[in-house]
Amino acid sequence: GSRLGFLRRWNDACTKNDLNSLRPTAEEVVQWGESLGNLLAHRYGLIAFKGFLRTEFSDENIEFWLACEDYRNTKSNSKLTSKAKKIFEEFIDTHAPREVRARWVSAHRD
Repeated sequence: GSRLGFLRRWNDACTKNDLNSLRPTAEEVVQWGESLGNLLAHRYGLIAFKGFLRTEFSDENIEFWLACEDYRNTKSNSKLTSKAKKIFEEFIDTHAPREVRARWVSAHRD
C-alpha cells in the first residue's frame, strides 16, 4: 500500500550489498509482529521504522526513545549528567529543536 511506499524508496536508495547484509529472515519479520522490541532490536527493522516515522513527521519519537535507551544503558556516572542534559535540550525543553512533549500534551488535553 501507499503507507509502505517509504520502504520501496528506502530500498531504492541502498545498494544491493547493503540490503543483503541487513535483510531479515522470514522468521525475524514474524517476530516483529509479536513486539515492537523485536522490530527495534533488528537493524533493518529499526531503519525501516525510522523511515516510516519520517513519513509521519514523527521521527523525533524514535530518536528520543533511542537517546533514553542509550542513557539507561550508560554505566559511567560521569556521562549520565551530560547525556541527560542533551536529552533535555534536544527533546524536552520548551524550545527544543525536536520537542516530543508538546504533541503528547496537546493530544491529551481535555
